[in-house]
Amino acid sequence: MSYINQLDEATINKIAAGEVVERPAQVVKELVENSIDAGAGAITVEIKEGGISFIRVTDNGKGIEEDDIDNAFMRHSTSKIKNIDDLYCVTSLGFRGEALSSIAAVSRVEMITKTAESIMGCHYITEGGIKQQSEHVGAPSGTTIIVRNLFYNTPVRRKFLKTPMTEGGYIKEAVERAAISHPDISFRFIMNGQIKLTTNGSGKLKDVIYSVYGRDITMNILELEYSCQNYKISGFIGKTNVLRGNRNLEAFFVNGRLVKNKLLSAAVEEGFKPFIMPGRYPFCCIGITIDPAYIDVNIHPSKLEIKFMFGQQIFDGLSECVRNALTKRPPIIEITDDDKPEKQETVEYHVNIEPFEKKRFSELVMEQTALYEKAEKPQQEKPVQKDLFEDLKTEGTEKKSFNIVGQLFKTYWIVEYEEKMYIIDQHAAHEKVIYEKLVR
Repeated sequence: MSYINQLDEATINKIAAGEVVERPAQVVKELVENSIDAGAGAITVEIKEGGISFIRVTDNGKGIEEDDIDNAFMRHSTSKIKNIDDLYCVTSLGFRGEALSSIAAVSRVEMITKTAESIMGCHYITEGGIKQQSEHVGAPSGTTIIVRNLFYNTPVRRKFLKTPMTEGGYIKEAVERAAISHPDISFRFIMNGQIKLTTNGSGKLKDVIYSVYGRDITMNILELEYSCQNYKISGFIGKTNVLRGNRNLEAFFVNGRLVKNKLLSAAVEEGFKPFIMPGRYPFCCIGITIDPAYIDVNIHPSKLEIKFMFGQQIFDGLSECVRNALTKRPPIIEITDDDKPEKQETVEYHVNIEPFEKKRFSELVMEQTALYEKAEKPQQEKPVQKDLFEDLKTEGTEKKSFNIVGQLFKTYWIVEYEEKMYIIDQHAAHEKVIYEKLVR
């Protein structure tokens, strides 16, 4: 009796699909990468019910020739490589030739595609990996792929999916990462009829970071630029006030490919080590450009993991680059006599204070000024405090030495007193006044 069986083609395809397509986000990732490889300048991703019932990816790339469509849905068919030697210098995001066949094996797929040279486009339908229809249609140049009813024929895998909201979140993250790694492409993400993300394709990474992460993070990032003989580093890191308790804000791209790499994470965290507490992780969007011959991207079915030939060199360079960005100071500008204006005008600044606040303002200034004077001369604590209060409360000529110059950032007071300038935090001053009243 034979115990070793030859699996049928349908079973083989479903097993292969399980390696490549674990959830709807993987479907979107593979289709978006195909669009990028097709030279698209604009990509739209639309989903419904977390991508379980509906996924549509539309691009304006070069499209697929009608004669190639059948081959595109076959396993291990690709236009990216021709032989094993090409695996050592892969420049495209997709190259295994498994994406479309794996997706089609566990869903109903429609493709509408047209090349710029073709007069008509082609509408192609496959269900469970079996071709159902192919016809000519009018269509713009590019490719649209619609995936419906994902995992309809593999109910066990579908049962392990999370809620539509959670799966939709994974897809949004996948589109965001694709947008960050390709700022020259305009992305749009639509979930249940609502636009969740748009990027302008300006080619500026900072614009994409603003679209993805928002204003607060974008206002607190530092640019990285580093190059050597074997590789180049570019991107942004967050300042030390942009930290999280996990690595969710770390994003790394090698030759435009999103990767998960412990070496890169460790290098960034090593650069941050002197500046942050243990257990806190920084924000970073870092791209590495390197000769494809120096990396191996063929070590994981989803192409997320990567190996470097010069791992230690990249670690040292990246950690040093991060450290230098964090310690960088603006240059000191020297002003000569020639640079000074011929006539300096006196500019008066006024504090915008409501009438009912004037008394409290003066009290706070007096209290805080005493505090600063006390700190400067600790050996004369009592006399200084007494003299200062007497001077500030004097109605005569002595009071002229006390002058409120202005308010900065609606937070700090600038006070001129006896040829000295005091910068007072109004909130701290208020707390100090309350404290002294409670003590008294």
